[in-house]
Amino acid sequence: MRSLKLKVVCALLISLSVVSATAGIKPSVTRFEEGESFDVALSKFNYNRVFVVGESISRVRIPEGTFIIDKSEGEEGASAHTGSVYLKPLFDTEVTAYFTTSLGHHFSLRVSPDESAGKTLEMVSIKPQRIKRQLRPKKVSRHDVRLKALMRAMMGQGRIKGFVRKTHLHEKPFAFKKGLELMLRERYQGQDLTGYIYRIHNTSKEAISLSNKVFANPQALSLALSTQVIKPGEYSWLYSIGGRTDVG
Repeated sequence: MRSLKLKVVCALLISLSVVSATAGIKPSVTRFEEGESFDVALSKFNYNRVFVVGESISRVRIPEGTFIIDKSEGEEGASAHTGSVYLKPLFDTEVTAYFTTSLGHHFSLRVSPDESAGKTLEMVSIKPQRIKRQLRPKKVSRHDVRLKALMRAMMGQGRIKGFVRKTHLHEKPFAFKKGLELMLRERYQGQDLTGYIYRIHNTSKEAISLSNKVFANPQALSLALSTQVIKPGEYSWLYSIGGRTDVG
C-alpha cells in the first residue's frame, strides 16, 4: 500500500513538473518589416498559433489542402487572442503561407513540418522609417551665373566675355563716411550688368572694420571686399555689381 502511494506521489510530481515546464515556454518573437519572409518549423501533430502584436490576422493565403486552419474569433472566450490563427501542417515538404494583417501589413512563413510540440509565433511589425525627401537643387538662373562670373573676373582683374572693361585713372576720391574715401578705378560694362571696382582709403588714425553691410545699397546686386580690416593710411578694394543703368 505504501509503495502504491509513493508511486502516485511521484507520478503527480512528474506531471506537475512537465506542466510547469510547458507553461514557462515563451512564444517565439519575430520582428518583421513589410513583406519579409521567414523559415519556420511547425508541429504537424499539434496546432501552432500565429498572431501579430497590436493587430489581427485578416487573411491567410496557402495552397489548398496544405493546412488545417482555425481562427480564434470563433472560440469561446477568445477576446484575449482576437486575430490569432491556429495552423497544423498536412504535408511533409516546405510550403509558404502568406499573411495579411488588419493594418495592411504583410509577411510570409516558409513552413517545414516537424514532430515538435505546438508552437506560438509572436510577430511584431516594424514601422518603416520615413525616407527624407531629397529636395531638388534649385536651378541657377543664367543671370546668377553671369553675376558670379563677373565678380570672379573683377576680383581677379581679368576679362570676361560680353563686358567692356574701362580703367578710370583720373577719377577723384570722394568721402564715403568718416575716415573712409572711395575712388572708382575700373568699370565692367555689360548688356544687363555693370561692375565697379573702388579703391578704399583709410584716412583716419585708427583701423576700421569693413563689411558688405557698410557699403550695401538698394542698387547693389552683389558686393565683395578684399579685406575685412583696413589699417590707418592703407588701401583696400570694394567690388560692386549693379544693373545696366546703375552708377555704382
